[in-house]
Amino acid sequence: MRRVRLNVDVTGFRPSPGQLDKYGNEIPDKLYTPQQYERIMILLERTDFAASYLTEHLKATDRMAKTIVFCENNDHAHRMRMALTNANADLMRDYPNYVARRGIILIAFFTAVTSRLLTTGLDLPAVRNIVIFRRIASMPEFKQVIGRGTRLCPEIGKGSFDIVDFVEATVLFNDPSFDGPPLRIQTDEADDNGHVTATDTEPGEAADDEEVAEPGSDYQEQDGGSFDNGDEHPDPVVGDADLADQIRASGRRLYVDGVDVYKWGEAHYRLDGDGRTMRLITYRQWVHDRVIGLDLTPGQLRAQWAQVKSREVLVNRLAEADIEVEELAAKLENPDVDTVDLLLGVAWGLPLVSREERALRVRREQRAFLASFAADAQEVLNAMLSKFVEYGATELSPRALQVPPISDLGTVTELAARFDGAAGLHFALDELGKRLFDVA
Repeated sequence: MRRVRLNVDVTGFRPSPGQLDKYGNEIPDKLYTPQQYERIMILLERTDFAASYLTEHLKATDRMAKTIVFCENNDHAHRMRMALTNANADLMRDYPNYVARRGIILIAFFTAVTSRLLTTGLDLPAVRNIVIFRRIASMPEFKQVIGRGTRLCPEIGKGSFDIVDFVEATVLFNDPSFDGPPLRIQTDEADDNGHVTATDTEPGEAADDEEVAEPGSDYQEQDGGSFDNGDEHPDPVVGDADLADQIRASGRRLYVDGVDVYKWGEAHYRLDGDGRTMRLITYRQWVHDRVIGLDLTPGQLRAQWAQVKSREVLVNRLAEADIEVEELAAKLENPDVDTVDLLLGVAWGLPLVSREERALRVRREQRAFLASFAADAQEVLNAMLSKFVEYGATELSPRALQVPPISDLGTVTELAARFDGAAGLHFALDELGKRLFDVA
């Protein structure tokens, strides 16, 4: 589980005096908090950031993993759908229904956006990601939301699922009633071979407390009229603050853009051994456990990282372990250190070596290796070392030949000819990688 806190959710949002919303409406001068977001106050960048964060999470894990995003209301779901569509424009060209909503999600969906439609009534065992972007205070509703991900799916090898929580709804895991009476009870009868022959489902004790369903249409603001409900209290007082906010917001939400929204903090939680408790772990511990789980020695890890093909395989294994290679340096606050050194440092406590130091050692201690190539080939290798210092080991591949300034030296075919062909180029790059990462 990832719990992501946004800056505007922590500090709230207060408009400047006389500030207008996107449609020219003056914004009342007050402090707006998550209780009003998506109902009265719409911070457009808040939805855009959440969509970008989710997209990066899917890129680092599995972009085709079925995902459900729970939003505050239909308007929020529509804007989330558009934000995800924009963030995944590359996939939308080939998969027009990649980001789907409501009716078509059962036809072909990878990422579904909803307000409450999917909390009950749908059986989607292949869902791998539950994204909570709407406030949830009801335990029955929370159980229904989380329950969309708890189904096993042997057909795709699903044995677990991830939760991304933008609104701290998952604090309900800590409520003693979370593991209380079930919402429904399912009884299976099986034959001697273990095959289910009959299933009986009945409401649990908690099912009578609250019904979770898709809300009706938004209120429409009209001139005149009253809240007269025809009983002995013609002007009832709305005591529920959330309901009052919803009524006041009907038909006159404030849409604000230009707000700087960013990640204030991020926490990782893992299911404890008791199968019930979500335990907070640091990101460093998260990476440590997953690197150790790869069952590689430090030397094997370094050797796989040194060569182009085995490095691509290792990056995929790290992604499957939910380690975002591209974000590792920023999250561990060592932007000048290569990914493999960060992994070695976190997993085994080895000293960190900067990319610049590795390149300098190769130029000094591997002069014989560099001198074994013709002058024009040395020019390419030195340029790739410079790119490595700036961007990391991803530049130690033939793809780097297609990007300036190396591409300014010639086409890929022309550059490969400096190494007597493609095979010679691949050999030189792998040997350069070995010498870079053999330096401890």
